[in-house]
Amino acid sequence: MSVYKETPFKKSYAIFFIVIVFIVMYPLWLLGDRELYWNEGLYAVESTGIEYWFPVARAHGIMQTNSFPLFPWLARLLHELSGLPITFILRGIAVAALGGIIALVWHTTRRAAGTKAATVAAAVMMSTNIIFEKSLDGYPEMGGVLFLTIAWLLWFYLGTIKNNWGLAWVAGYFFCGLAFYTIGWTAIIIFTVPLIFMRRPLTIWPKLRKPGFFAGLMLLVGFVMLWVLPYLQNSQALSFLSLPTNTWGNYLIHLLTFPFEVVFRFLPWSIIAWAPFCVALIPLDKTPVFSRFLRTIAYSLFFLIWLNPSADSRNIIFLVPPVAILSGIYYPIVIRRYGKTLQMLLKYFSFLAITIGITVIAVYLLPTTWWSSLVSMKRGMGFVTNPKYLFLSLFYGCMICGIGIWLCSKMGKVRIWQLILLLTLCVTTFFWAVMYPYRAQDKGKSNLGSKIRETLENSSVPHSTLIYKIDIVDLYGECYYSGYRVQRIISLNDIPDYKPVIYLLSLGFPGMPERRWTNLFPPNKKYRGKDLRLWKGEKISKQRRGGK
Repeated sequence: MSVYKETPFKKSYAIFFIVIVFIVMYPLWLLGDRELYWNEGLYAVESTGIEYWFPVARAHGIMQTNSFPLFPWLARLLHELSGLPITFILRGIAVAALGGIIALVWHTTRRAAGTKAATVAAAVMMSTNIIFEKSLDGYPEMGGVLFLTIAWLLWFYLGTIKNNWGLAWVAGYFFCGLAFYTIGWTAIIIFTVPLIFMRRPLTIWPKLRKPGFFAGLMLLVGFVMLWVLPYLQNSQALSFLSLPTNTWGNYLIHLLTFPFEVVFRFLPWSIIAWAPFCVALIPLDKTPVFSRFLRTIAYSLFFLIWLNPSADSRNIIFLVPPVAILSGIYYPIVIRRYGKTLQMLLKYFSFLAITIGITVIAVYLLPTTWWSSLVSMKRGMGFVTNPKYLFLSLFYGCMICGIGIWLCSKMGKVRIWQLILLLTLCVTTFFWAVMYPYRAQDKGKSNLGSKIRETLENSSVPHSTLIYKIDIVDLYGECYYSGYRVQRIISLNDIPDYKPVIYLLSLGFPGMPERRWTNLFPPNKKYRGKDLRLWKGEKISKQRRGGK
C-alpha cells in the first residue's frame, strides 16, 4: 500500500486558520438575532432573579430543582456588566465555553502528538455536527463539558506526568464540582464512571488511599451542599429523586438507533473518528497510555448514554472532546494508509461549495416568488430585504464561491483535514446566511411579551408591580420580554388578601368571588392552543358583596 503524505505547516498558520474559521463559523454578530426559544426563556428568567451570594435558581419565584446556579449567575453578571441582550449573553457563554474547549483540546493534543494532530483535534471539536447544533443554544451543558474536560485532563497530567496523585484528585474534583454547579448530578456521574474502568497504570483503586482523594472529595461535597442547603431549608424535593425517564417504547428506539445516531452526530468527522477504536491501528499509536485513557472515557460514556433511559442526543456532546483528541492523534496514521482513498471520496465535494455559494446569492437576488413556488416558507421571505442580512449574506455567498473555486483549483492537493473543515464551513455559512435569518423572523414569544407589556402599560400598571401566574408551567420567555416581575402560584389562595388590585395570567376564569375579574386581553389571544387571559382582579368590599 502506497504512503500518502501531506505538506507540513507551521504552528502560527494552524492557529490563524483555526481562529478565522471559528470566528466565521460562530459569528457573534448574529447570535442574538433570534428570540429566546425552548429552555432559553427559563434560563433568562432565572438570571433575572438569582442572587450573587448563595445563589439559587428560581423561575417566577419557584425554586427549580433541576436547574443549577452557575450558568444563570454568570449570565446575570455579564448582562449587568455589558448591558447586552440576554439572548446574546446566554448563547455567548456557550460559544465562549466551546472556544475554551477548542483551545484546551489543541494545547493538549499538541503536547501529546504535535501541531498537525492538534489542528485536526481542534477542527473536529469545532465542526462536528452535534457541537455546531448544540453550542448555539443558550444552555449550560457546554460549560459542563468544559469543566469536565479540564477535570479529566488535569487528573491525567498531574497524576501520570507529574506523579502527584493527591493534587490530581483535588484538581479533578474541584472542576467536577464546578461542572456539578453548572449541570448537576450528570457531571458527577460522567466524571466518575470512566475512572472506575481505568486499567494499569491508571487503575484508581490504589490511588484512593492518597490524602488528596479525600480532600478533593470534600471539595465536591462542598459544591453539592452549597446547592442542597437552600432546598432543604425550603423543604423542596431534590432533583436526583425524580430523574426524567423515557417510556419503554422510546427507550427501545433509543437502544436500537443510538449507535447510528452517534455516527451521524459526528459527521463529517466520522470518516476519521473511527480510527482510534480500530484494533488494527492501536499498535501504531505513539501515545498508548494517554490514548487508552481517552478511549476508556469514550467507551464508558458511549455505553452510559446508550443504556441510560433518561439520555437524549444532547448528552453526546460529552463524547466529543476525548474523541476529538484521539482523532487528532490518529490522523497521521489514517492519512498515511487511507489518504488517497479519502481524497478520491472528498475532492468532488469542492463543486458543492460553489453550488452552495450560488444558492445563497440567488436567495437574496432572485425574486421571492420564484422561491415560494419551489419551497414552502411559512414565515415568508421578508428577511431577504433586511439590509443587514442582504449585504452580509452576499458577502457569505461570494466567500463560499471563492472557497469552492480555490478547492477545485487545488483538486486532490488540499490537506484532507483542511478540505473537510472548509466544506463544513461552507455548509454552516449557508445556515447563517439563509436558515438562521429565516428562523429569526419568528417573534411569537417577544410579540406576546410586548402585548403583555403594552396591555399593562395602557392600564397604567407600574413596572414594579408583581404579576401572578397560575396553571401555566412555562411562559418564561414571553414574561421575560414583558419586562414585568412574575410570580407563579399554585392556588388562588396564595394571592395576598391585602392587595386591593392584582393582575393574573391564566388559561381560565379565576374562581375567586372575593374579587371582580376583568379580562384585559382580546378574546382571541392564544397560548399553545388555549385561551390566554390577563385578568385584573379588584377586591370587593364585604358590604358590597352582601348587597348593603
